[in-house]
Amino acid sequence: MSNQLTAEQKRKIEENRRKALKRRAQRLGQTVSSSKQPSVQPQLPTQSVSMVSANQTFNSTQARFVPPIKKDSQSFSYQIPQPNPQLLSGACSSKVTGQYHQTSQHVNSSVLSGGGSFDVKSAQPKSNHASGNPGISFYKQANKPAQVPAPQLPSGSATLTAVPAKKPAVSVRGQCVPHAENRFRVEVGYHAELIAAFRSIPSRNFDPATKKWNFSLADYGLLMKQAASIPSVSLRPLEGAAAVATSSRSCDGAALSALLSLSNSWKKPGATLTGRCVLVSRTKFEVDISYNVDVIAAFKQMPSKSYDLATRKWSFSLQDYRKLMDLLSGITAVEVEPLPRAVIQVFSASFDGKEARSLAVPEADLSSIDPILTSSLMPFQKEGVNFAVSKQGRLLLADDMGLGKTLQAICIAAYYRNEWPILVVAPSSVRFTWAEAFRRWLPSLSPDSINVVVKASDDMRCGLVNIISYDLLSRMRQKQQAGTLFNVLIMDESHFLKNMKTARCKAALPLLKAAKRVILLSGTPAMSRPSELYPQILAVKPSLFPRMHEFGVRYCDAHQNDWGWDYSGSSNLGELKLLLEECLMLRRLKSDVLSQLPAKQRKVVTMTLDGISSRTKTALTAAAKELTRCHRSVRHFSFFFL
Repeated sequence: MSNQLTAEQKRKIEENRRKALKRRAQRLGQTVSSSKQPSVQPQLPTQSVSMVSANQTFNSTQARFVPPIKKDSQSFSYQIPQPNPQLLSGACSSKVTGQYHQTSQHVNSSVLSGGGSFDVKSAQPKSNHASGNPGISFYKQANKPAQVPAPQLPSGSATLTAVPAKKPAVSVRGQCVPHAENRFRVEVGYHAELIAAFRSIPSRNFDPATKKWNFSLADYGLLMKQAASIPSVSLRPLEGAAAVATSSRSCDGAALSALLSLSNSWKKPGATLTGRCVLVSRTKFEVDISYNVDVIAAFKQMPSKSYDLATRKWSFSLQDYRKLMDLLSGITAVEVEPLPRAVIQVFSASFDGKEARSLAVPEADLSSIDPILTSSLMPFQKEGVNFAVSKQGRLLLADDMGLGKTLQAICIAAYYRNEWPILVVAPSSVRFTWAEAFRRWLPSLSPDSINVVVKASDDMRCGLVNIISYDLLSRMRQKQQAGTLFNVLIMDESHFLKNMKTARCKAALPLLKAAKRVILLSGTPAMSRPSELYPQILAVKPSLFPRMHEFGVRYCDAHQNDWGWDYSGSSNLGELKLLLEECLMLRRLKSDVLSQLPAKQRKVVTMTLDGISSRTKTALTAAAKELTRCHRSVRHFSFFFL
């Protein structure tokens, strides 16, 4: 192929080759000169070596790399091959040689001043006999430098100083802000390690609408501790964090975290005996388990032990819960299911030995509500209003039918009147009954400010009091925008929300989660079917059981079949009732408040036909005659048969 090139082409190729070799030599000289250190103690970002050379020119002697001097060593040396000096010519060769010479003098003077000697060995450069072209040899050695073993840095070196590692920069910043009653949320960007820390918090809850995580104030210290362990994350503390523990929990964070940790990794695959802990009162729990010698021995060590001959079960005080679970966890053949996290968090005051709070709730200030309403409240109805205020306006009012749930709901809503407009969701047949009740019990409310939605084209927010049916709410779900959210919601006959897959439940839950005050009214809470009660629990207190499966396994006797998990059963209903009554539900029967009820009143309501058209009157008269004729025929047939 070279025979086909002209003389001019060969000349240009040779010229370009020489220019390339010259540039390569210049870059090599710059690399060598940059390794020159001006101080006696060089900075070593990784592992550094010193270059030693004899006081000779570049063409006759090889440069050597020498590690730092050790106290117990006398002489050592490292050598690497250098490029063929015949390839470097002219000014370029002299420049590189001078730089190598200067570097060698500097390193020799600095290292030798510290003491020690060096064994300088002569190393001959390898020549490439495979090709006669000197450029090929140059490029091969430049692309494949000799590998020099990295020397270990001496621990007591007098000439080297370690550079401290640079701290990783903070890449994600966020803050903790108040969220709801006894809860806070974290406003921060995405970070994989931080999300993993969030998932380890017992009271975690993720809001899909805002894409924010919120937690119980009881876990504030645990969260901040885990976030501080991530170097690239910085969270600004919650304002007033010093007073977090006073209102959110009774036991300190370490004790509560220790109790919650008992709910993790309690399963033992090789266990031959299983049992579970069940809450039986506000201060006691029992262990449902079969007979075992080691288990009975552990039970007898508890100071508060008690054995029921009727049920053949052992019960203990909540103060001994942690000690007992530690003993039972040490028995390899026994597996005991601990109390749920929700129970531990709600009844935390009983675990650390402190007396539980009194059942009496503080008296609420109702002076801002219309006197005609407050004066009409019976004592048990005032207790219902006080309970709702103590729960920050989020409750399930499950009084028996006829005990005035409507009156209590209106009074609770009036207490938060500065947060109106309000939305009332009720069955279609009682929409106007609710409107009349607001007009009667709140005279200060203008009748024009009451809006009853009767068709899907109506506005849901044109009044201070907006009343809508469940069916219309589900039909208007597509129209719900961010501006149609309400701070105060009343859900009459809330057992309509028993199935989370229905359209009415899907339409109501986003409104309930966004509202600050949620008042659910139901005269028939389905305690026998806890799965139907779960949507109402999720609406009032989402942090109690964020996931249905956790609730279903504990209280719905969940089991797997061929189609998945079945939550139609029930289990531990006594514990569930105690838990709900402690944190969100208030239920009184007529037998409980019979002494406070007035005497039974009977009224006769007369219906007039005024305002009915003549055609309607004629149709009603004909229907009445037909019913009379049919009734006489039935009587005549019965007499003939007898």
